[in-house]
Amino acid sequence: MALSSLSKSPLSNEGALPEKFSKPQVRRAQRRDALALVDLAADMMAFYGADHIKGRIANAPQMESFVSDLSSGEGILVAEVSGRVVGFAAYCHYPAVPFAKRALFLLDLFVQKDQRRQGVGRALLSRLSRMAKEGGLDHLDWTADVWNDGSLAFYHRIAEADQVDKVYHRLGGAALDRLARQDTGT
Repeated sequence: MALSSLSKSPLSNEGALPEKFSKPQVRRAQRRDALALVDLAADMMAFYGADHIKGRIANAPQMESFVSDLSSGEGILVAEVSGRVVGFAAYCHYPAVPFAKRALFLLDLFVQKDQRRQGVGRALLSRLSRMAKEGGLDHLDWTADVWNDGSLAFYHRIAEADQVDKVYHRLGGAALDRLARQDTGT
């Protein structure tokens, strides 16, 4: 079927291509994206089996404030398909000390299930890569869960090599409190 015959599909807006054929548009998150980001965050936590923290996920006013208060070295990109936010990438700059350069770290990349394998993740990573190059940054790093075959396959198609010599750690909750109490004041 020709794409021109799909442009008037009842599944799409008049004259627009159906979502399945729409190219993702990537831009910086804005306050108006708060509700979509809250929904995506809840979907992401459910995907990771973290339903137990659902009550801690930000609400729309908190997310609006959060998005507005991001510093220049951090940000959130959103991907839209047919005017609907369907994915996001959260990132920050960090000093790559051995190279005496700044680099970019992808903290989270999430795409709604029905939009995966439609170019949304690639569009988000492409924009991040362009931002890194335009900002004079040395490289882009990220992590992936070893059990997440879908994301691993996606990243293998994009990345030059896995950095299997690295282990990702997180300190939070009571462990963060305990270590903070041990601060020597230096």
